[in-house]
Amino acid sequence: MGVAVAQEQPYYGGSKGDFAVSFDVLTISSKYEVRGLYMISDRLMLDVAGKIDVYEDFSNYERVGSDGATTESTRISQLKNDSEMISVGVNYLLRPGERIQPFVGGNIYVERSGSFSGVSNKEGVSQENSSDVWSYGLCAVFGVDYFITNRISVSGRVSAGAFFEDRYEKASTQERHFQGLRLRTNTSTVLLNFYF
Repeated sequence: MGVAVAQEQPYYGGSKGDFAVSFDVLTISSKYEVRGLYMISDRLMLDVAGKIDVYEDFSNYERVGSDGATTESTRISQLKNDSEMISVGVNYLLRPGERIQPFVGGNIYVERSGSFSGVSNKEGVSQENSSDVWSYGLCAVFGVDYFITNRISVSGRVSAGAFFEDRYEKASTQERHFQGLRLRTNTSTVLLNFYF
């Protein structure tokens, strides 16, 4: 008479010493975000992320002359927005080894964003607006991992917290400088994670 042997259940996710790389699956246009995770223990993971977002547009509007052949430049406009972010934190897994793994954590964020817009015409009249913003934040993180295989997962995460903001704005001949504390949601995204 044979003896039944219990089948070992697969272990999903990383264990102590493993690391993972994550990519934002909602990435569009020029937004890039990469996240690296390192398993300090079976439940604790170091979470480091960086993001770059750049958008630039340049337009030259022309007017056709009365003879239908000649053109003259009437307006030139330029728009540029860019931002960079880096965060470092620690996440705690609530159900290590299971296919569905909720997690909580905390992150420190440093962000910079800038914008520039300008319009000029043939008479030499121009208008320019620019801003430069630095933000320093401490956020709580909530999320969940769903493991497609034992080493690949899709995660959803949201973070919210307090940010100290230093903002500089310039519009034509006016300049303004603001500093203050803001409470806001920082990120809400879906990531594809690969464990090694």
